[in-house]
Amino acid sequence: MTELAAPDPNVPRAISLGHADAIRSVAVSKDGKFALSGSADKTLRKWDIETGQCLDVLKGHAGTVWSVAFSQDGKFALSGSSDNTLRKWDLETGECLSVLEGHGSFIRSVAISEDGNTAYSASGNGVLRIWSL
Repeated sequence: MTELAAPDPNVPRAISLGHADAIRSVAVSKDGKFALSGSADKTLRKWDIETGQCLDVLKGHAGTVWSVAFSQDGKFALSGSSDNTLRKWDLETGECLSVLEGHGSFIRSVAISEDGNTAYSASGNGVLRIWSL
């Protein structure tokens, strides 16, 4: 992680998160301890917010990761990509637990229900899908 000094004290500091391409999405865990970033480099990164340390790099998508979301308990995450897939990730192991397919266009947004049993994804062609997890 590289912290970049702000030229003006009224401007928030910037932090370089180590992705090889543009960051398209960020989410923060409910407890505020971790962040996930999704990037055009086709990866997600899990971060310790306090230290700024990258804890894991999650690989598997074949396209830009447009959206990321934490489960309420922080045990898993979802990601949506321009490869038209939704992926469920185990955040302890970094393993992809499942790949959900069915969108005909890139997935632009993802969300997880409070109980963690349902996922929602919206794609570039105007389709909202509801998935059982």
